Amino acid sequence: MIVGQKKFLPGLASLILFALSCTGFARDAEPVVQGKWFMELRVREVPGLVLKQRDITIFVGAREADGTYRVLTHFTTDAVSEIEGAVGRPECAGKKECTYDGGSEGIGTLRGNKFYVDWLDEGWIDDVFTITGDRMYGDDGNGPLDFTRLD
Repeated sequence: MIVGQKKFLPGLASLILFALSCTGFARDAEPVVQGKWFMELRVREVPGLVLKQRDITIFVGAREADGTYRVLTHFTTDAVSEIEGAVGRPECAGKKECTYDGGSEGIGTLRGNKFYVDWLDEGWIDDVFTITGDRMYGDDGNGPLDFTRLD
């Protein structure tokens, strides 16, 4: 009977250690969100207006003490309109074609592989991204977003 216990206990101990290591691994498998993310081009079209957003970057800072991340974004928009002044920006007044820069700051929260960004600009739609490796993708209601991590 003692011999059987010796064989059983090491097997059980190995199984318990394996289960614990798998549980710990799952917790440690949180994706890396910090760094610079890039999306080359996004085209948005509405009747009479085409907006080409290019050089879109999202920078995610270090994790704060409260678990959130500071998020900054920047992009350049080339707007082409059929009607003068259709682009509601002061620098585009009276123009059919206009180029302008945009961006915002937000607070990000990572839960599993989902990254939630609450943009501080009132006119911006908050984003939910799914992170898979070096890709972060989602849809903000204006169309798809597909970023690649640069660093």
